[in-house]
Amino acid sequence: MPRLERENGVEIHWEERGEGPLVVLAPYSIFHPSVYDSVATELATDHRVLRYDDRGTGESSRQGPYDMHTGAADLVEVIEAAGEPAVIVGLGDASNRAVRACAERPDLIEAMVVPGGMPAGRGALEGSEAMASSDTVVNAFLSMYETDYRGALRSLITSGNPQMSEEEIRERVRLQADYQPQETAVARLRAWVDDDALEPARACGDRLWLLCSETMGGGWFPAGREAVRLSRKLFPEAHVEEVEDGLMSRPDLTAAVVRRIRSKPRGSVVRARWSCWPPTGPAIPASTKPCSRTSPVITGWSPGTLGARGSPLLPVPTTWRPIAPTSRRSSIRRAATRW
Repeated sequence: MPRLERENGVEIHWEERGEGPLVVLAPYSIFHPSVYDSVATELATDHRVLRYDDRGTGESSRQGPYDMHTGAADLVEVIEAAGEPAVIVGLGDASNRAVRACAERPDLIEAMVVPGGMPAGRGALEGSEAMASSDTVVNAFLSMYETDYRGALRSLITSGNPQMSEEEIRERVRLQADYQPQETAVARLRAWVDDDALEPARACGDRLWLLCSETMGGGWFPAGREAVRLSRKLFPEAHVEEVEDGLMSRPDLTAAVVRRIRSKPRGSVVRARWSCWPPTGPAIPASTKPCSRTSPVITGWSPGTLGARGSPLLPVPTTWRPIAPTSRRSSIRRAATRW
């Protein structure tokens, strides 16, 4: 299977589907990768869609560390090995990691799309009705994650997916528990709870796209008009838009945003905003980047035809083809693989 070798023997499993400009579906630690299946199917008609397992999950090495800086560096390495700039779609803690990568490597990341929630610290939610702003609620949930992992997963899945049947909820809990062991889940959740991604997110400027709906957030984050108001206040340069429904129920809406981003050529050079966000922690590697920090970002692909299709909650397995090795990195090995 295709793997990317990182420091200390860590291997990151990844795979892709479709052809066209690159879209990376960044893994969300709280939910199983199947949450992205419907939008992946939408985008694979005219995009190269890449998914990978974070370290500690799925088929990647079950080895940390699980902090945000390491996760952002892993994301950058995956995109570099893929060999072209990407648009990232990410939920939850994935958006926190992605905005760090986006702020530091504008040559690699054209845009970051967040369909629900926002990449900011919990302090930024103070005064909102979101459960994530409450220390009492968050600490109670952390405790539940440590003592009753499956029960915590059930609570999350039920609150965020009221349309799911009992059988579907049980299956989603089983998938997630198998995909990510409790030890990894607790470490990732603590890293997310303690994280403040506000400055790197602001440093992304107009490359940050925040999608809001009354159906998004699951009570943990602001939704609807409150999400729009707070997002525009926190991220004045970002694109903040209301959509009818979320990524799973209406994958065509998120896919349409990605296509709009790709249909607008950007003639200006994108530069890193170091004065806005002095990065801390391990530096995101740039020694083998495919283009310079001040290279133009290529986004001038024509959008494809958008079709509004239905979305199964637990789609059947889909065949994904392995990523071919690049001349830059011999550590990517080819083999047949299925998602």
